[in-house]
Amino acid sequence: MDKQKRVNIGFLTLPSLIMKDPNANADFRFRAQLYLDDPGQSFSMPCEIILPQKIGDRPQIYFFPEESISTFYTPFLLKLRGQLGEGIGSTKIQASGVGFGAASERYWGDGLNVRQIVGYAETLQITREIPSDESFVRAAFYITDSLLLAPFDLITQSYDGTVTNHRGQSTQVNLEDTKFIFENEYKYRKIGNETISWRTLVARANVNFESFDKDKLLSALDDFLLLVSFAERRRSSCLEIVWQTATDLIHEYRLNRVVPPQKENHCHNECLLYDQKQIEQYFSSAFKNLREHPQSKLIHGAVAAATLFDEGTIGTKFIRMFSALESLVLAYRRTQNLEFSVGNSEDRKNLEKSIKKAIKDNPILQNDPVRQKFLYDNIPGLFRISLRQAAERFFESRGIYTKDIWPVFDSETGIPLVQIRNNIAHGESFSREEWWHISKAEESLRLLVSRCLFSVLGTPYSNTRVHPIFEDEPIWKDARQLLSKN
Repeated sequence: MDKQKRVNIGFLTLPSLIMKDPNANADFRFRAQLYLDDPGQSFSMPCEIILPQKIGDRPQIYFFPEESISTFYTPFLLKLRGQLGEGIGSTKIQASGVGFGAASERYWGDGLNVRQIVGYAETLQITREIPSDESFVRAAFYITDSLLLAPFDLITQSYDGTVTNHRGQSTQVNLEDTKFIFENEYKYRKIGNETISWRTLVARANVNFESFDKDKLLSALDDFLLLVSFAERRRSSCLEIVWQTATDLIHEYRLNRVVPPQKENHCHNECLLYDQKQIEQYFSSAFKNLREHPQSKLIHGAVAAATLFDEGTIGTKFIRMFSALESLVLAYRRTQNLEFSVGNSEDRKNLEKSIKKAIKDNPILQNDPVRQKFLYDNIPGLFRISLRQAAERFFESRGIYTKDIWPVFDSETGIPLVQIRNNIAHGESFSREEWWHISKAEESLRLLVSRCLFSVLGTPYSNTRVHPIFEDEPIWKDARQLLSKN
């Protein structure tokens, strides 16, 4: 018989139907229906799900096929659904992007075969039919740790063993007319005689039933967390959502979100913002400027590319950072009409015809159609305003200080950043010493991109950790000269 268990998730407490022995690990055991597009064309097999206890951990999904495992191979991602019970208190399980991983099959003889397939999913949603008499939706968004968002809670332990938690002031932001309150939620787990506790960052929001739009709220929160990640130099993401409707309590896991491993010793000194008033100003202006920018997709891509990840090679980091700079310059090009030196497309066509005719009639190339074609293919580039001209206008318009930066285009004092980018993109090989110099170039490029982003997002960078150094870093100057010699 199904047993009732109380599960605490912070401000919401819910009963869950768990079809298992109390000593078993699985949270749900049910017959899963798997299908591609049409639920009417599905196949089924027993399924077991073990839910994670900590944010960032993934649910474990196991299938136990009743026929040979080889019959269940599929190159497509499937959908899953299952049902536990009926009516109030029942549980519905849904998943999308379901795929099969490692599998094992053991033959014990006389038909006693043990088969298991590890499953993966992009989203997992658990819906419990629990009516609510609230007049609004209470939603909780569970987020990976963030120094800039988590309140400073002080936990003190007395000599007699009592523990007191003094909660700090919560961060509150308004996103798309919805107030999000960021708090620490504390969870506990008893292992033998020991109790393990940990905290999880959660953003709470109360929304009217009529205006509740989960996807819209998630989109706004994802954009805000991306901006926070850039300022903190550590990726922060919403991985779970819990919300209560008039009839159901829903818990959704976003398993398709990629978050790099959290660095345990990450501290406030690594954040680009350090003044509380400036942090609040950044929160209020950056989200608005990102969403209202006429080229918001390009700005969004630049922020994502510039968000610091420790993963990757020196080359991939450099290319990603230069891509962020090019996205910012392209956004400026489009808003200032700086893409083409000749704006009218008909004028460009007429000029192209004239240039082709001049090439064809030139006595040097008159009898050489191969070289003529080489030149023809380069004609469209003549009408585009160069990256250098557009970037320098962008720096000037935004007041970006660049005298302490490794030169982006100027080659007088050594190899410029744009040439390093071209060399990496074109597959040039470098020695270990040259890669070290390129890593110094990437540091300088990251500093430049960070200044540009703060400026575009409406926050003065002069009081951040990317403020002007006012003189060329000697280590960058030496690396630039050595890299040019090599």
